[in-house]
Amino acid sequence: CTKSFRQRVLVVGGGGAVGLSAIQLAVAAGCHVSTTCGGESIDRVLAAGAEDAVDYNMEVMTSITLYIFHQSLLLMYFSDG
Repeated sequence: CTKSFRQRVLVVGGGGAVGLSAIQLAVAAGCHVSTTCGGESIDRVLAAGAEDAVDYNMEVMTSITLYIFHQSLLLMYFSDG
């Protein structure tokens, strides 16, 4: 990410150890970070630096995710595990 134009990074599955690390690395690089996670992890991912967090258990997650992440993405990272 560049300082003059902060790109957006989406971390799918940001509530786990690898996802939290990805959030922290992207924030340290100066990116806007958004993530999906379980409802129990929302406070944790926001504390790690994510600007937006969407509970993937919500019925309307797809619509909300498309709305939040409609801006150009630099990187989409899937943390599965």
